[in-house]
Amino acid sequence: MGTIKTTNIQSISGSGTVTLGVSGETFTVPSGVTVAGGLSNTPAFAAYLGSAQSFSDNTNTKIQCNTEKYDTNSAYDNSSNYRFTVPSGQAGKYYIHGGAYIYGSSDGILQVTSVFLRLNGSTDINQSRLNRSGSETDDDISHHTQAVLDLSAGDYVELWGYADTSSGNPFFSNSVLNTFFAGFKLIGS
Repeated sequence: MGTIKTTNIQSISGSGTVTLGVSGETFTVPSGVTVAGGLSNTPAFAAYLGSAQSFSDNTNTKIQCNTEKYDTNSAYDNSSNYRFTVPSGQAGKYYIHGGAYIYGSSDGILQVTSVFLRLNGSTDINQSRLNRSGSETDDDISHHTQAVLDLSAGDYVELWGYADTSSGNPFFSNSVLNTFFAGFKLIGS
């Protein structure tokens, strides 16, 4: 058996269909190979909060993940709107996830906390929420939320949080492990 070397494979008849192998066969892709086009999980982004972000008690607040780990299509705004916007021609299903570590003030106990995704500035989706009883005394909590969203070009997604403390103002803790926002397009969507 031989090796085929080429830069382009197209159907002979122009039908747009090319079949590789038959049912039951396995194709091996060596490590280090980059897949582009319809078989790649792009656009993709990941960002985290570079420094602690304080916010007003009992108020929904956009989490400002301002430090990018990667952003394959320059679709995440890490400097002003802190949102992922679906680029032109990239509509499809996306896996979006985020998390936040929320602290109460130095003397405040967290009573209610939540982290959620917001679509196009108004639709709240997939909230992670915790209500505590009066006997609990924790001043910190970690939340994670995720969703698979069917997005059109121009749609945008943001990460938001909320906390109600017994006194003072809460804050989101910084670091890539504590407060983050990320997502990618699902292959074939």
